[in-house]
Amino acid sequence: MFVIFDVETTGLFPSHHHRIVEIAAVRIGETGEIEQEFISLVNPQRDIGPTSIHGLVSADVLDAPLFQELAGELTEFLDGAMAYVGHNVMFDADFLQSEFRRCDVALPELPLACTMRSSGGGSLSSCCEDFGITPPAEAHSALDDARATAQLFVELYRRGHVSTKFQQTKWPQVARSGKRPVTRMEMRSRPHTNHYLQRLAELSRVSSTQMSDAASWAYLALLERVLEDRRIDAAEGNALIETATRWGLSLTQVERLHGEFVRRLGAVALIDGIITDSERSDIHQVATLLGRSLTEVDSVLNDAERQIASLTGGSREVTSDLKGKSVCFTGELSATIGGAPLSRTNAQAIAARAGLTILTGVTKKLDILVVADPNTQSGKAKKAREYGTRIMAEHVFWNAINVDVD
Repeated sequence: MFVIFDVETTGLFPSHHHRIVEIAAVRIGETGEIEQEFISLVNPQRDIGPTSIHGLVSADVLDAPLFQELAGELTEFLDGAMAYVGHNVMFDADFLQSEFRRCDVALPELPLACTMRSSGGGSLSSCCEDFGITPPAEAHSALDDARATAQLFVELYRRGHVSTKFQQTKWPQVARSGKRPVTRMEMRSRPHTNHYLQRLAELSRVSSTQMSDAASWAYLALLERVLEDRRIDAAEGNALIETATRWGLSLTQVERLHGEFVRRLGAVALIDGIITDSERSDIHQVATLLGRSLTEVDSVLNDAERQIASLTGGSREVTSDLKGKSVCFTGELSATIGGAPLSRTNAQAIAARAGLTILTGVTKKLDILVVADPNTQSGKAKKAREYGTRIMAEHVFWNAINVDVD
C-alpha cells in the first residue's frame, strides 16, 4: 500500500522554524487507483510565508487546526505506508518529521520514493507532461499536487523507473484530538464574522441627537488609527462601540461616518485621476470591515473616476508625519512598482529615503510595524500587538509616505 503526500509551507527550512500550512495525502491500492484522500489546512502559528507561491493568506488558516490536532488522524491515514512518496520527497519528508517531532512523535525510518528523481528531474508539472499525466489543476495546492504525484508514481512504477525497496513498517499510534480537517474551499466559504458589525446594533438603543462636528471628526480620526492595520480585533471593536456610545452617536450616525470614511479613501486614491487595482482592493477591504456595500462603493468610485478622466491628474503632495519614525516590515510584500514586485530590501531603502529609521526586529522602541497581511501571525506581529506598537497595512504605509504602488 502506497501513500503519496505533499505539503505547502511557510518557507523552505524546517530548521529555521518554518511550518506546514497545508498537507495532503492520497492512498493508492494494488490497481493504482486512488482509494482515499486526506487534506487539511494547518494553522502554523506564525507568518503565512510566500502567498505568491501557495496562494494562502493568514485569514485562510486562522481557524484551521494546529498540526498536533491533526497528528492522530494523519498517523492513522499513513499507517501501513511502506515509503515516503512524493515529488522532491526529501523536502516534504523533512517537514513531516519536523512537525511530528514537535508533537513528541517519532516517525519510522522509511525509504524515500521520489518521483522527481525517478522522472529525471524537473517540476511536477513538467514531469507529468513528460509521462503523459495531466499536470495538477492548481499548482502548489497540496491535494492537486498529491493527486498528480500519485498518478506519476503509478506510471513510473509500471515502467520500472522506481528502484526503491519498500518495506512494511508499523506507524506510531497518536490519539485523535477531535478537531476536523478543513480545506481551502471550506475556509473561504465560511461566512466572515465581524464582531464589530455585530455589536453595532447596540447603538440602535442610543437616542439620536444632532451629531456635533467634534464627535464626527474624533470618531473618524479614531477609525483611521484603528484601521491602519486593516483589521478590527475584538478589543478594538469593543472600544469603538463604547466610544460611540459615550459620545452619543446613534447607529445611523455611525453608519453615515463609515460611508464618509470610505469616500475619503476613494478621494485620496483619485488624486492622480485613477484608481489602481491595489487601491480598489484596499478600499474594498475597508468597506467590508465597516459593513458598506461593495456595489455602492464601486458605483461611487467609478462615477468619480469618470468625472475626472479628462483632467490632468495632480501629483500627490501629502505631507508625511512619519519622518523620523522607526519602521520594521513583516511578511512577503504584495506591492509592485512599475509591475515589478517590491522586495524587502527595496522597501527598506524607500522607507529610509522617506526619512524613516529601518529596524529588522520588533522592540518596545519600534514606532511602526508594516504588515503585508493584516491577519499575520508572524512573531513580529505578535510581539508588536503585545507591546501596543502601531501596526500599518502595507498599502496604508506607502500612501502615508507618498509612494505610488501599483
